[in-house]
Amino acid sequence: MAILGIAAWILGASGAQAGDAGAALRLTVDDGQSSDGGLYGVPEAVLPALQTSSQQNLEINWRNHGLNSTFTLRNRAAKGLQPQQDAFFNELYFDTSAGKLDLSIGRKITSWGVGFGFRPLDVIQQEDRRALYTNTLRGVDQAAMEWFGASAAVSMVWSNPGRGTENTPKRDQSIALKFYHSGESGDLHALARYSDRTETQLGVGVSQVSGDALEWHASALWQQTASKPINRLTLPDSTSLLGAANPFFDQATHGAIKALAGASWTHSSGWGVLGEIWYDETAYSDAQWQALNLLTAQQRDLLAHGRAPASAVLGNIAYNRQAFLADNLRQWNALIRVSRQNGSFEPALELLYTPEDQGWVATASGVYKLNRQQLEIGLRHFGGDSDSSWSLLPIQWQAFVSWQGNF
Repeated sequence: MAILGIAAWILGASGAQAGDAGAALRLTVDDGQSSDGGLYGVPEAVLPALQTSSQQNLEINWRNHGLNSTFTLRNRAAKGLQPQQDAFFNELYFDTSAGKLDLSIGRKITSWGVGFGFRPLDVIQQEDRRALYTNTLRGVDQAAMEWFGASAAVSMVWSNPGRGTENTPKRDQSIALKFYHSGESGDLHALARYSDRTETQLGVGVSQVSGDALEWHASALWQQTASKPINRLTLPDSTSLLGAANPFFDQATHGAIKALAGASWTHSSGWGVLGEIWYDETAYSDAQWQALNLLTAQQRDLLAHGRAPASAVLGNIAYNRQAFLADNLRQWNALIRVSRQNGSFEPALELLYTPEDQGWVATASGVYKLNRQQLEIGLRHFGGDSDSSWSLLPIQWQAFVSWQGNF
């Protein structure tokens, strides 16, 4: 009731001004199961396991004379933990024009590129496309200038001005230029970006609709410098099996490619099939996973034979789990998705497969829409060969249910 009271007050205050205002209340409960067994499993005392949790989001939108804002009030609660509250702007930017140029400054959601499971050209927003469920994205601070023609557009974005290199790539300062052209032969995307972390990035993408049912798309990105977190204990010159501190460091390499190709087919009934395959050179190679798996097995052997303190061994295994935080666990990925978008209920079933190690992620979801309300459910399971990365992931399954009301 308190959240609804706050919403009513803010909407009333904004309604007294010119412009459009609205709000959405989203309630989500998620659960999952993780194991302290397996190669990368550790007790909850070392690293907390997944717990049943809930999240309540109140989003307030306001648009007025070029000023655009989306504000979120969030409450999180998890079993055994104190609730946490947060308040932030997803977007807060000002749009204006100067001659034939459109200008904007502030925090803005800026998603580029084509693709469903992965978007190599999404160099500004850098959205996690494989999240089980998503809330409204949090935009990127930027100053942007755009020109729009009859069939083409050019965009220049200065993101995170003055920040330099931050703790995550998304927060890095960068300058990016994008060209877009739409024609009878399809859509063309081309971009260039520079940041201190990746240096130069160059990308191109295409998409085309053939007839009423078939669409295909492809994109590729080359970056001058790439890095990935590597456990220094897996390097050939390492003589130790345990580290006294976090042994991971960012290993830089010269040149890396990300590429994707896919197609979708849609029937008049609303049923559709999408297939994609992509390659991410910034992900772990098969040799790097084998080296980390071997190190973790050797560390477990120390624990089993009492050759090292349990706290030191389990702490190092917990460090090793950082490898599972990557956007793509494997360099080669394939996705197939079957869905229906017609009527009030929209089901979907998808399978992500990593051919290098025969791992997979299966996700079933459904959305039920009624007037200004929406109910969404989802279940995800991880599996594959016993030594595949997805099978070794300490999380076995995840599930969620979410309700949203708009007012």
